[in-house]
Amino acid sequence: MTIAVTAGSANLHLTGKGYLDASNKPGLELGLEVNQADARAALRLWPNFSAPLVRKWLVDHLRSGRLETMILALNFPPDVFEAALADKALPADSLMVNWRVSDVVIVPVPGLPPVRGVVSKGEASGQAVQLAFSGGMIETSPGRRLTIADGNFSVPDINRKPADARLRLRFSGAVDALAEFMRNPAVQSVAPKGIDPALVSGAVEGETTIVFRLVPQFSQSDPKLHLAASLRNVTL
Repeated sequence: MTIAVTAGSANLHLTGKGYLDASNKPGLELGLEVNQADARAALRLWPNFSAPLVRKWLVDHLRSGRLETMILALNFPPDVFEAALADKALPADSLMVNWRVSDVVIVPVPGLPPVRGVVSKGEASGQAVQLAFSGGMIETSPGRRLTIADGNFSVPDINRKPADARLRLRFSGAVDALAEFMRNPAVQSVAPKGIDPALVSGAVEGETTIVFRLVPQFSQSDPKLHLAASLRNVTL
């Protein structure tokens, strides 16, 4: 089977083969390449039976983006196909996906302001997911923003139930923007109290790490947030 589709600037090329082995057990091979497509629309092409909670997290938290390119290769012989349908562990080489997305808007934790303008490159296998980020910004309130230098998102073992995920972002900006960020209810448990953004100034560089489990019902209380920052020329 071969399918080629072009819609505006987006194009898709799909090859696939389903078959039965000598024991009449089904197997599946797919190859997919997508270019210049809406990122959320492209997520619908991610097979539901492969890393379903990673897919769900992206569907729930990715607001928009432009998929520059994605290449997927899926090889499910009958034993692996059966395991996938039963949501069991998959071999690493059963699935390989590489992609690049630009102009990403993502909300990593419910309640936090979105990270906008990110460029991301990533890869996924049957066992792990890795994404690297560059650029972007967080507008903590009108006129206050933190600039994202780089970061990464990783799920080292997608077959673990539940799987652990880790998001790291390096940022810089004005102290008042960070103070505004720390007033958000989603981070108040780890943030210092009583800092009024209107009464502070200076510059900040820092790093935040968010660790959470990929569970069917993601809640604001689930993620653990760690924040480290250095301040310069601060006035109160």
